[in-house]
Amino acid sequence: MSMKKHLTWILLLFIFSITFSQTFPPQDETFNPSTLNEPSLPLLDGTVVQEIISDIAAPVTSNRVMGDSMTTIEKTGWKVQAFITNDFDRADSVFRKLITNFPPEDVEKAFYSPYYKIRIGNCQTREEAERMLRRVENLGFREAWIIQTKIKSKERIISY
Repeated sequence: MSMKKHLTWILLLFIFSITFSQTFPPQDETFNPSTLNEPSLPLLDGTVVQEIISDIAAPVTSNRVMGDSMTTIEKTGWKVQAFITNDFDRADSVFRKLITNFPPEDVEKAFYSPYYKIRIGNCQTREEAERMLRRVENLGFREAWIIQTKIKSKERIISY
């Protein structure tokens, strides 16, 4: 045989021996989950079941509205990002200026390292956000733009 064939066989033998000579350490299988001291789940100790049963036992029988209330939920919507900077003082001054022109609950100052972002609005639709963008641009924020993000929306909850 030629030298090339000998080297090929030696190389294959070497790779084969390395591959099958490795052993794995034995795994520790002594863990027993029944020996853990975990607090019981409310569903398993009966408290949640008792609450559910008590709600079923006393249903509301009238057809009239018991009451309604407003609640704030978080959902996907639109905002106008008016300003972005890594300087806290500039962000704060822009934030204060915008609070005087928009409802305070609609103006937010968010910090996403390393930037402070001033965002306005909790718009349900893109058209609403475009109207808001024009108002912001009229205040001198020519580089403002619309973003899609989580918004806080007030919803009426009616309970029967």
